[in-house]
Amino acid sequence: MSTFQWLNKPQQWSLNGVFLEGGTLNITTDFETDFWRITHYGFLSDNGHAYLQPIAGNFVAQVQFTGDYIELISSYTIKRA
Repeated sequence: MSTFQWLNKPQQWSLNGVFLEGGTLNITTDFETDFWRITHYGFLSDNGHAYLQPIAGNFVAQVQFTGDYIELISSYTIKRA
C-alpha cells in the first residue's frame, strides 16, 4: 500500500500502474500554481502540486519528466498597478 499523499492535489490527475515500479503519474496543473519562496517582486507562492512520501534515511531519486507543454489559457492579461 502506497503512503504517497498530495500536497495541493490538482483537479486533474491519474496514476497508471504502481508508481515506484515504473508506473506513470499524469498531472494537469491547476491555473496559477507554482512553488516560489520570495520572488524579485516579493510574491510568495507555494500552491504547486506535489505527490509526496515520507522517507527515512539517505536515498537516491531518479526522475524523468515528459510532457505536452502547451498553453492552457489562450489569452493572458498582465494587470498593471
